[in-house]
Amino acid sequence: MSGHVHYYMRSKPMHGGKDVATPTQGTIYTISIGIPSEHEIWPDEPYAALRYKNGPFYQLMDIQGKKLTYTVYDKDGKVKDELVISK
Repeated sequence: MSGHVHYYMRSKPMHGGKDVATPTQGTIYTISIGIPSEHEIWPDEPYAALRYKNGPFYQLMDIQGKKLTYTVYDKDGKVKDELVISK
């Protein structure tokens, strides 16, 4: 998880710089925007599963047994992204 860049991005599962089929084969990266921001330069990220240029957003991680749920909300509490990983 990172928060320096001022937009939201969740990557596809990644391993060795390439996207892979499942989270068991790689790592999912997220960047979160905590403040309103406008980017004039917004590079293409082919490894991105989802991106939002404007925020702010907040995240909640919930772990129940072998299930991790990662939910992203906007300032009004609307779900903007959700990822569930089960082992």
